[in-house]
Amino acid sequence: MPSIEHQIAVADFARGLSSLISAGVQLGVALRAVEANTSNPQLADVIRDVQSRVETSDSLSQAMANHTDWFSAVAVYLIRAGEVAGVLDETLVAWGDMIDRDLDLRDKLQSYRAMARLAQAVSARPLSTWEQEIEATLGKVQPRVNVSLFLYGFGVMVGAGVPMTRALAEAAAALDGDAARAVQQIAADLPWNGGGKLHERLADLPGMTPVAVELLHVGEDATMLDSMCIKAAEVLRAETERELRGTMDACLTIDPEEA
Repeated sequence: MPSIEHQIAVADFARGLSSLISAGVQLGVALRAVEANTSNPQLADVIRDVQSRVETSDSLSQAMANHTDWFSAVAVYLIRAGEVAGVLDETLVAWGDMIDRDLDLRDKLQSYRAMARLAQAVSARPLSTWEQEIEATLGKVQPRVNVSLFLYGFGVMVGAGVPMTRALAEAAAALDGDAARAVQQIAADLPWNGGGKLHERLADLPGMTPVAVELLHVGEDATMLDSMCIKAAEVLRAETERELRGTMDACLTIDPEEA
């Protein structure tokens, strides 16, 4: 897992680049500026390579994809969505915000781990059991995280006027395996001769919840699908964090009989 310092540097890179792009600075020039501004020498090297690739032929997301130790697949996906939608500055900000939320959750996990070790000292319950339960919850919520990213990217693209067929096909990159293929098929089937609405066709995606589906339903009926997709993505993210916190709280509750 990247260090906290590593992630903070990347978040600063994302926000700095967003500010310059939104001010109308050309991408290559903006990359040179943020490279000169970073205090992390390793990241500066990476940004120089990204800038060189961008000025040659690559898009920003393509250039970033060559540095997986600094830019995750999720980051590359978000930037790609911004490029397709023509709102790169907005998705850069969203990426920086996502890093901040991840760092906050990571801090909480570290605190809970320390508390768990203290709890273990007065409990018969092995620490390994706690770790297994956390890992099980992480596996359970991953599809919800994926569909949250899918809905966010799709909403951003639709809001920027990207045709629904392309927006669905591009956003499917946030999903895994069968879920990605299902969304690509939905896109390929447009227009849907059998009728039906998008929220009905997406309802069975792994990680989709009734609340998220209903938000999409409202968005379709009120012709504000883009904003409701982003809202649904935020709701799914919040639900995921609550479930993780709930699992950690339960793991750290000491049964009086174990004390």
